[in-house]
Amino acid sequence: MSDPIGVAVIGLGVGAAHARAAARHAGARVVVLADRDPDRLREVAREHPGAATTPDAEEAIAWPGVDVVVVATYDADHGAQVLAALNHGRDVFAEKPLCTRREELDAIAARLTAARGLHLSSNLILRRDPRFIAAHQVIRQGKLGEVFHVEGHYLYGRLEKLTHGWRGRDPAYSVMLGGGTHVLDALAWLTGLRFGAVIGALHGNVASRAAGSPFAGPDQCTALLRLGDAASAIVTANFGCVRPHAHHLTIYGTDATLRLDESGVLFTRSRDRDNPGAWWCRAWTAPDKGVLLTAFLDALLAGAPPEPSFADIEHVLRTAMAIDRVAGGR
Repeated sequence: MSDPIGVAVIGLGVGAAHARAAARHAGARVVVLADRDPDRLREVAREHPGAATTPDAEEAIAWPGVDVVVVATYDADHGAQVLAALNHGRDVFAEKPLCTRREELDAIAARLTAARGLHLSSNLILRRDPRFIAAHQVIRQGKLGEVFHVEGHYLYGRLEKLTHGWRGRDPAYSVMLGGGTHVLDALAWLTGLRFGAVIGALHGNVASRAAGSPFAGPDQCTALLRLGDAASAIVTANFGCVRPHAHHLTIYGTDATLRLDESGVLFTRSRDRDNPGAWWCRAWTAPDKGVLLTAFLDALLAGAPPEPSFADIEHVLRTAMAIDRVAGGR
């Protein structure tokens, strides 16, 4: 029997869920935990008595016996830490966004090309949500016909994360990279189409200003994009909305329309108001935060490609970065 996969987890906010997922996996073990907050580090370490601890992410990445590095730190730190892990020959599972700057993404892509044996994936977790899986099955069966328009809305409903949290202390924080990437990935995955040109995009920060917050960056972003050869897409990342956190998607096809929200999935096959031929998928439970790390470890052990692939992640990131450039007038 081969040795278990040695896992390092850096950043123990959402990273605590990843550490638990690694500890539960029969083919893995938590080797080292890292966080700059000593109280949080001690708290999470109590769940993993066999793991080493360090406040230094670089030290954790280089720790003996580490095969996989889980990057769950602040967004602006991701790129350098992912690249450092790859340069140490580690496979990487990262929270989204994988990185926040084009230069970092270029360097990560170049490193993966040069070291073809390395694997990388990111926690675009909507792919494991039962509602999205049900929608994926309907669309891939061809029941929508040809997709001609989609809309995806990342409704965060947690303005305090900008006004009082670490996001608000990052002068370059991007709501599209930090949140909108979820719906960008979901729309590309569901339809099997790629985003093209960004036709237009707008940033706003009305909600932050109304709250009297010193946060000066945008708390909302809206974009109009090309999708595939003929379809259009509207995507928003809305952190300031007054409502609970949710993801709302609508996909319009020539034969049917699919709408997904917190209620479930509504599949409508008719324009007749009295007989819409609707089908509901209501039952769902939110996936555990560590479910995609479990799948990543499974793929490594099976010698299979991880999902989402780096090509998928790169496409979503370059699209989000292009949206920010257009919204910022660059």
